[in-house]
Amino acid sequence: MSEQVQILLKKKDSKYSISPTNLSLPLSISWTELNKTLLALLKQSNQIPDNTEFDFLINEQLFTTSLQDFITANAISTEQHIEIEYIDRRPPPSQPHIVPH
Repeated sequence: MSEQVQILLKKKDSKYSISPTNLSLPLSISWTELNKTLLALLKQSNQIPDNTEFDFLINEQLFTTSLQDFITANAISTEQHIEIEYIDRRPPPSQPHIVPH
């Protein structure tokens, strides 16, 4: 069985928000799996489009790996819950059209 960590999911704005939620999740969870978990929670309480995705911030840093890798790389203690803020995922900026001179 994978080691578990306590997290607190929260959102600063009200769009697609749930009350701050404490969860026990495996350290091996990736941001994509965390996104699926969050979507399941949101679908229980709100109407949310199926293609919605979120990014996650831990200590104001973007979380894009497994939770274990992020915690190790950033020397984050797992003795208390880890606060994870979720934000609406935005598409990457498009390349501006450059006209040759």
